[in-house]
Amino acid sequence: MKKLFLLLTGFCIWGICEGKALEAQNAHIKVTLLPHLGTGRCGEGNVFARFRCTNRTAQTLPLEIILNGERYRDPHNLQLSRKVYLPGLSTSEISLTAPQVGRYFSIMDFKAVSESGVIVSTSGSFSYNNSNGVASPAFRPDVFEYLFHLFQKAPMPVKEWPADSRAYSNPGTIVLDSTDELPQKVKEALRLAAARGGRIIVLVMGNAPWPEYAGVERKGKPFVENIGFGEWVVLRSQAVDSNPKWKEFVNKKHSAGKRSKWDSAYRNIKWQESEVLHYLNSVPFRKSSVSAPSLPVPPIPLGMLTAIMCCFVAIIGPVNYCWLKKYDRALWSLVTIPLLSLFFTGAVITCVFVKEGFDAKSKGVVKTFLDQRTGLIAAAGGFSLYSPRSVGEFRFNSDDLLEFENPGKVQGVADREYIFAPALLKTRMVLRYKIRRSGYCSEKLAVTEKNGGIEVVNGLGVKLDSLFVSDSKGAFFKLTAPLAAGARALLQPVRTLPEKAGHLAKNCYVAHTSEPFYLKPGVRAQQREFSQTINGRWK
Repeated sequence: MKKLFLLLTGFCIWGICEGKALEAQNAHIKVTLLPHLGTGRCGEGNVFARFRCTNRTAQTLPLEIILNGERYRDPHNLQLSRKVYLPGLSTSEISLTAPQVGRYFSIMDFKAVSESGVIVSTSGSFSYNNSNGVASPAFRPDVFEYLFHLFQKAPMPVKEWPADSRAYSNPGTIVLDSTDELPQKVKEALRLAAARGGRIIVLVMGNAPWPEYAGVERKGKPFVENIGFGEWVVLRSQAVDSNPKWKEFVNKKHSAGKRSKWDSAYRNIKWQESEVLHYLNSVPFRKSSVSAPSLPVPPIPLGMLTAIMCCFVAIIGPVNYCWLKKYDRALWSLVTIPLLSLFFTGAVITCVFVKEGFDAKSKGVVKTFLDQRTGLIAAAGGFSLYSPRSVGEFRFNSDDLLEFENPGKVQGVADREYIFAPALLKTRMVLRYKIRRSGYCSEKLAVTEKNGGIEVVNGLGVKLDSLFVSDSKGAFFKLTAPLAAGARALLQPVRTLPEKAGHLAKNCYVAHTSEPFYLKPGVRAQQREFSQTINGRWK
């Protein structure tokens, strides 16, 4: 009997596999989930998913890809979809960026659907990685074991990495070998990822040549380039066979049964690699962590509601009964009770709206870095929103990396814009969310040095409430009155800067504005309080 059961089970499994194989073979559209980098699948960060979609027919077919996610004890809390049309006999790559929803969030699965009668086969699944970052697969196993044991090994060579910066939004630290083949598109995507708050580390192993883009090597000194909120670091490591202590450490570690036999070699290597370990285990000092500002929820008007309810009880009960009894119209209670209930329900709703108002309230704080020499811009913002009624759809740029702290249902449609349903905002709850974005822009503040003074033309496209500029000699100047977009002004010299200006290096400026610049809030609000600081370099 047992053998028969096992035989039937094996036959069923074989039948299912054969059915799936036959379905994949006859599929009109084939969808494959491509390998991904980072740790966003297990709780933190955005999920960047890439799909290779092949249309095997000669006609154009529609295809919709749907990502499904969940939060802890809140299943199916996220659904993000994108619909495209695949030309006949072609292969396309489709990408989706799912936001971070709370702290314990993960993408569970995906599905691809098309019109009735179109067979779609899918392959691939999301993996869960608990790692501090991503390292190039070019490093030797012993180097991985010592330096990168907490890192994820990239599933493909660096030259095959995506050219989309959103693919590198979650690892935090990405480590490359100086011998990696780094295409220009991949390098540019990594720089944009660093600008959003990441760290790119290039390790020069042993006696390998120093990269040309890192300038002249200074013995014992790393090359550090600040990019937006993050940085690009190049430094040398001695974790190679040419280092006798390293070889001794590796050999003893694999052959000895007790730690005491290789402790001295371990301490020696750890001391020699202390700078490398520091950059691997720490976070950039300008990490993009802008908190959402506090936005108080209007209190429930308990006094007014209590008075209304007391009146309701008195009128619908004794008053209504006595009046109907006086005129011998007891049957009218079938009409008066519903009418009085509707009247007092309207009174309660009116009371709440009078206290809260009808308009949506929003607060936002944004920090922006703008390097006018290259046009590179990076922004990070925190927003809070409260509304007693629906505020409509939420619209974000497709390059925005989103984090919703306490949302309702996260149902979105992706295309050139990411559009989320109004259900994102819970009733009588403040929605807090963060946005990060990096890219290139042509807007700039035109600064001209004239006879020891500074003249500026506001080409940023927003009104500047305040502006502080440092010239090429380190002297400080300030704006005396708000400067409209496109306007020109002569700045006044000052000896010291106020606290809100922070520290200004030469050829830099800091501006403050109450209008959105580059990074948008994503939703309209009638009562909006917005504050943005722009840290720029003009020369």
